[in-house]
Amino acid sequence: MDTLTKTPSSNSEILFLIDKKTQQTKIELGSLLCAFSAPTTLAKAAASIWENELLIKEDPDSGSPLYYLPMQLSADFIDLILDQLDSDSRTDAVQFRDACRTIEASANKISRLQQTKPHVYETWLKWMDSDEATQTMHKILSRQHQHPPATSPNHAAPGGQ
Repeated sequence: MDTLTKTPSSNSEILFLIDKKTQQTKIELGSLLCAFSAPTTLAKAAASIWENELLIKEDPDSGSPLYYLPMQLSADFIDLILDQLDSDSRTDAVQFRDACRTIEASANKISRLQQTKPHVYETWLKWMDSDEATQTMHKILSRQHQHPPATSPNHAAPGGQ
């Protein structure tokens, strides 16, 4: 099951897609680019580089393609576009990239749990299947691109593949 989440923001919304079955989080590149005031056409660069990893869905409102890249590749995507951002956006992008790398390191530790401590991994999987986990991950990810903490509630809507 995929869960679509949005960050509450007056300027932009970063879309995340969380696949609870595979425990993989994907980020929608166009929304990420908008958060950095970058042209959304840069998302197409990811399509040529990570075509096998990229999930492309149609935006139900506009009919435009939405490019979802696994979070573990988002730091590489930011590195790819960094030189095309202005200095303020570049600072925000570097902070977001660094947060993505921190998340990736944590995900790697969790993967190792599957091999070394399967009972702990099973407990973690059960928690990840909860709404609390979705909201927690959303809060962690959305805070990385917002300077003041979000005060409005998180939004989640079911999504499908």
